[in-house]
Amino acid sequence: MSIAMKRWRGALVVVLLLGLMTCVTFAQTNNMVRNAGVEDRMPFFWYVGQTGGTMSWSTAQVYDGEYSLKINKPSTGAAASWITGNQADTYWNSMQDVLYDIGGFIYLDGVTASATEGERVGLLWTFLDDGGSDIAGPIFLAADAGASGWQEVSDQVLLTSVPAEVYCEAIMESGATGTVYFDFFSLGSDPWTAGFFGNSAETPRGWMNWASSDLVGYANTTDAEAYSGDYSVKLMENDTESDEMVFYATPVPAEPETDYLIGVYVKTDGMNTDDGYYPTGVTTDRLDDRACLNFFYHTGDISHSWSLSGGDQFINFDQREASMDWQMFWAISRSPSDATGVSLRARFNPTVTGTAYYDDFFIYKLIPGDNLVTNNGFETETPFFWSENQTGGTLTWATDEAHDGTHSLKISKTGTGTAASWITGNQATTYWNNMQDVLYDIGGWVKVNLTTGSMTEGERTGLLWTFKDAGGADIAGPIFLAADPGVSDWQEVSDQVLLTAVPAEVKVEAIMEENATGEAWFDDFTLGSDPWTAGFFGQSAETVDGWMHWSDASLIGYAEVEDVGTDAHSGTHVVKMIENDTEPDEMVYYSVPVPVTAGNWYEFSVWVKVVNTSSVDSSYYTSAVIGDRLDDRAALNFFFHTGDIEESWSLTGGDQFIHFDQRADTSDGWVWYRAVALAPDDANGASMRARLNPEFVGEVWYDDFIIRETVISEVSVPEG
Repeated sequence: MSIAMKRWRGALVVVLLLGLMTCVTFAQTNNMVRNAGVEDRMPFFWYVGQTGGTMSWSTAQVYDGEYSLKINKPSTGAAASWITGNQADTYWNSMQDVLYDIGGFIYLDGVTASATEGERVGLLWTFLDDGGSDIAGPIFLAADAGASGWQEVSDQVLLTSVPAEVYCEAIMESGATGTVYFDFFSLGSDPWTAGFFGNSAETPRGWMNWASSDLVGYANTTDAEAYSGDYSVKLMENDTESDEMVFYATPVPAEPETDYLIGVYVKTDGMNTDDGYYPTGVTTDRLDDRACLNFFYHTGDISHSWSLSGGDQFINFDQREASMDWQMFWAISRSPSDATGVSLRARFNPTVTGTAYYDDFFIYKLIPGDNLVTNNGFETETPFFWSENQTGGTLTWATDEAHDGTHSLKISKTGTGTAASWITGNQATTYWNNMQDVLYDIGGWVKVNLTTGSMTEGERTGLLWTFKDAGGADIAGPIFLAADPGVSDWQEVSDQVLLTAVPAEVKVEAIMEENATGEAWFDDFTLGSDPWTAGFFGQSAETVDGWMHWSDASLIGYAEVEDVGTDAHSGTHVVKMIENDTEPDEMVYYSVPVPVTAGNWYEFSVWVKVVNTSSVDSSYYTSAVIGDRLDDRAALNFFFHTGDIEESWSLTGGDQFIHFDQRADTSDGWVWYRAVALAPDDANGASMRARLNPEFVGEVWYDDFIIRETVISEVSVPEG
């Protein structure tokens, strides 16, 4: 019997565990994968039947491979057996009213038996109709009690009607004693209608294996390595022949249009490598020289069919180094509208070489929480860190005048009696600011078109600065930096202030006092000390509420919110980022941090449209979440915060990147990039950013950012 035949049948036996017994119980659990750590050391599709002996999954004698079914029976009086699940219509099997070849191999060790009923050793086959009546048989394929070594028992059976149930029982009858091994079972017709699930007795409960040719390496379980427990799945390939192999789980129920967290722990040794083989996000392309976790969704009756929706999906591992200690690889995936099930598999694509160990596979159903991102679609058109304060005029975030950039703060005031103003949040301790009892430069730019106004208190236009201690008392000032009403162009107003105590609160008010009328614009504010202790939040009045931007050089391109009408993913606004050179600068448009809970899972996602890019390569697949910055890529960048997220900027775990698909110079419309990450034990917050890394060239739009907790749901899965 050839290895090719062995593997082919193993592939067929590659799928069952659900619906094999009429009595099914359900356990409440989080992980949907059955026998996820392959620690249940019972054979796939086989169950203990009659209990007059000791049944074990054995390596002592095998016809082929590593395992066989063993029965040790020292005494008479009761039968002992293994029995399969229903072979008739499980998964892809569809037995018909045709001629079948049936059989298997048996090894006898110190056996007392005969050909007499009640004393036999062999395979008992039953073929039942819908009513439970025999269609043929039962058929007993008895071993020759006098034979030595492995012997084949086989026969043919012509079924006169389509069977509803077919079982094979590996049995020592009540009068037989000794030790018996069973292996390499067969069930087949011409043309093909069914194969034998559990034929090789090689894989553990809940799992099957398969290879595409007789060039297969190794795909089974091992106790040589484990992330947890004693066992893992080992895939090994020593050549680059055009074969592939998988070790795969039976499908479990899934719901349509539902989010799932799918992943596995992996360790590698001696793998083929390339500097560009970073871990990918979910892709539907099979990369031939990559090891991966492969999954797909099922439709229809997942116990009695094998119909897929959406095709193969791959999470390719990190192969930038030949060997890697245990790492978790995972992705978030939304099931299609017709999904009824999901399954996953350890997979070596055709030209992979090396060894990989897989352990603790998981599929978790996710329940998404509320979006935590402030102004996630940029439709709230108010300036970051500024809010309306005194209401004696009309306040607008204006584009008709700007000292620099495209926006300024505008006040229009036609009447006297009440002031009108914008006011900042607290500049003293927000985020990375840490103002001290030192000398500060303060100021900004103002443009006025006044009807009435002067430098006299009550008629001024300018910036009112307040510096307060923890008790609310003034440390200095208030200081009013008044604009000259006779100057019509942009004018700078500035001063210095020496603080005699560390301030608890510093605010700036852009104001037209009660008796000033006309129009005023405010822009490009300043706050600074030497050495640096703080900067001015909302300094440029350019970014929307909840968002800031930054670049690391004067070579900056463009990173602003823009109204693009119906071309936005939703609403009318997007973050538009443009870079036209490969100078070593980068830029980000980033959110304020939001609270998170340590130890919980969070989704980070965004809709992206690559309008154009020259930073293109056929290997530039979407990355998994990685800590490496790929310099010629556009990305979604996020990280977790520690400490007080309102008054510090302390990070944990460093930058994390999801690099976008840049295999073409433009994307096919809007693409949803999603990832999930576990908040570290010291995390209190999270933030995210649109990002063009230093050497990226092109234009990218971002819309509808999401940070939300994803709760792992308790689900029901069949046992046994």
